[in-house]
Amino acid sequence: MPPEPELSLQPPPIPPKPPGLSVSMPAPRSSISISQNGRSRVQLYTPIYIAIENYSKTKDTYMSFELGDEMELIEEINSLELHVNHLRSGLYGIIPKNLVQLNKETPLRLAVNDAGIIQQCLMQYNVPGAYLIRRSATNPEAFVLSILQFNEKHNTLYWHYLICINQSNNCFYFAKEESFKNIFFSSFQKLINDERVRNFIPLTDILPDSIEFEEEIWKIPFDELNIEYKIGEGQFGEVFHANWHKDQRIISVAVKKLHVYTFTKTIKREIEVMKKLTNLY
Repeated sequence: MPPEPELSLQPPPIPPKPPGLSVSMPAPRSSISISQNGRSRVQLYTPIYIAIENYSKTKDTYMSFELGDEMELIEEINSLELHVNHLRSGLYGIIPKNLVQLNKETPLRLAVNDAGIIQQCLMQYNVPGAYLIRRSATNPEAFVLSILQFNEKHNTLYWHYLICINQSNNCFYFAKEESFKNIFFSSFQKLINDERVRNFIPLTDILPDSIEFEEEIWKIPFDELNIEYKIGEGQFGEVFHANWHKDQRIISVAVKKLHVYTFTKTIKREIEVMKKLTNLY
């Protein structure tokens, strides 16, 4: 049977940028498609190229780079040139295609920076230690290593490690971890393969390029919830403490019972905010 047509929720493509170097670019937006039977698919991957040798620019519109540098593809201009984002410097510019190669082993998943969607994807994949590196949802100049690992302190299934760029050497570093103080990495590939990082963070599988959900991404089956007691109430309804039984884990959650029977703009806005409450970055 032919595949089911999909109703795309993906935003329109970003118009091509004019030639030249720049430091600003629209932040990535969620790429979610929903089939007619209600299944969701989240596209996480954008092509990442890695430099196979050093290069000094020969034109003003070109960009220099060093061996091993990682660059996100923005646009393939022609068979010889690529428009990319150089991740260590944050610059956008043009590079010769023959001096880079597609990095199929990259941990970077830059198509989505919505923290709530990332967490749902990690849970759906459901492999302890599964991880990806994404852009920070709150700091456009930073990245986050997100991993599926139970976090007792915050009662979540995730850890998020903030990664920033040192302005003096254009290298990546863990901004909040004392264990990695003054340790810098020239690429994300080196960061995740570093023995010190591996000994501290239990990394296993890189999250796939896309994740599929049998139902709408935010839906939690009601039979997985055990409602316990009332916490309080507000303008729109009552709030209850509940336990979510998810894959042999018990997670404390809040369940809101609405007084109204139709969604208003205010309720929808509140739901969008609450989706992101468990994430630090």
